[in-house]
Amino acid sequence: MRQSLPSRWQLEVIVYGECDPYPILLLQPSNHHDHRALSALLAAAGMKTPSPWEWEYGLWPLAAGCSVELTESPPSVSMVVGGDRLSVGTGTFDAPAAWVRAARRQRRVLFALVPARWSASDAQVVDHDVTVLGTRIGRHACLVGIMPLNP
Repeated sequence: MRQSLPSRWQLEVIVYGECDPYPILLLQPSNHHDHRALSALLAAAGMKTPSPWEWEYGLWPLAAGCSVELTESPPSVSMVVGGDRLSVGTGTFDAPAAWVRAARRQRRVLFALVPARWSASDAQVVDHDVTVLGTRIGRHACLVGIMPLNP
């Protein structure tokens, strides 16, 4: 089944130390109903809300029922969650080269579902909304997990 929901996706690379790039995939649904539906789907596949200790030390659960797929022709990034496929972006989607390199190098992607809080007039990136992950209330509304990269 292929899911298509109004949402914003953001692909980022963070660097631990000075040389270890790590790919992050953020998803922010457009409304609270879609957030609840995705939360249920992702929690069933192994995602969880991080505790303050896990968040501070970067200990993320492995979401065994999830994976990330990269295709080259046409270029796209997809998440496979159980039997569902969630496409990043619409149509073909050229992920930033640095993100693709980091994902292939690490062979996994850190994923975060962030709360719905945007309107159609907002920018197309998650932007400052991700700062909610640093708060206790924000973490409660987020799901986080490590997804393996399918070769």
